[in-house]
Amino acid sequence: KRRLKKRLKLHQKRIRLETKLRHAMTRHDARVEQETRLALEKFDEKHSLQQQECTDSIAPLEETPERTFVLQVCSELQRRQSGTKQVQTEQAVALLRNMTKATQTKTMFQDSDALWGYTRQKFFERAMLVCTSFLKLEPKQEDDELKRSVWDKLCLTKRICSIGCGPGNDAVGVAAFLKATKTSTPLERVVLLDWAIEEWNLVVEPLRDIVVPDVIQELKTSSCDISESLLDSNGNKQAKELLLNNNKSTTNIDVFLISYLLTEVRGQWHDFVTEMIHTSQPGTLFYFAEPTPWQLHRVRAMFSHELDFIWLDSSMNHPELQPLENRLGPGVLLGRKRII
Repeated sequence: KRRLKKRLKLHQKRIRLETKLRHAMTRHDARVEQETRLALEKFDEKHSLQQQECTDSIAPLEETPERTFVLQVCSELQRRQSGTKQVQTEQAVALLRNMTKATQTKTMFQDSDALWGYTRQKFFERAMLVCTSFLKLEPKQEDDELKRSVWDKLCLTKRICSIGCGPGNDAVGVAAFLKATKTSTPLERVVLLDWAIEEWNLVVEPLRDIVVPDVIQELKTSSCDISESLLDSNGNKQAKELLLNNNKSTTNIDVFLISYLLTEVRGQWHDFVTEMIHTSQPGTLFYFAEPTPWQLHRVRAMFSHELDFIWLDSSMNHPELQPLENRLGPGVLLGRKRII
């Protein structure tokens, strides 16, 4: 346990250095960038054994097509907003604190500084979490059939749905993954659902201008409350219409993404997620990411008869650690609906 705590502290320190470096690169601050790169090199030399474990769950620092793409999207978004960094950061911290405690209200999302501050702080990190998590499935000789088939499915992804989408970072993460795998065709259809989508449109509409049609051909948005039924709630009527096929019995989505949402709603997601899985087609993929694996263990317990699961976080190659609540970084779980 003491070793795990030490590794967690190292992981957090390295993330802080990486964040500082990323911000320096974004604002083209050569001096701070050079200083931070040197600090990272010294850190890695000093903690060479731990560093390999730490990088399991964070974005690589070298310039890669996927990293460059996400940074470009973030920079374009920043150019489309006004406001000061200090005020945005303060408001975003307050919003995030309430989201963590599940005490957020719609009024809190009407603060433009809070939304842009959230985007500044979280967009890159969350997009790269999706991308790097999926890249962990790149086939290796010793991989089992499940991992290989999931990889093939991901590389052919055309239609995705991000639930609790916020500013749209997870969708950009999928697009970044497809760039990393040299899949040149754009996503055909992206559905962004959020309880506060009208407020998040402040960021989503500028994002639409950036990614449509070259990265995403069709981008649809709708309000969605995961604490209510997907199929029977009037509040989720438009979301249901966007997701279901013409026969109105199965969804038309290749990959569903739910990030940092199950913990926020504290167990009120059961009906919605159950209906989402029941109406999905065989082979559909479900990406779940949470600050800790607490709710992800519940997902596994509830749907073990319908989904095959793969942990994509720091426990991926350590089965003995997977039942535990501790991770180096967030908990990430991928499910695939079984093909009968």
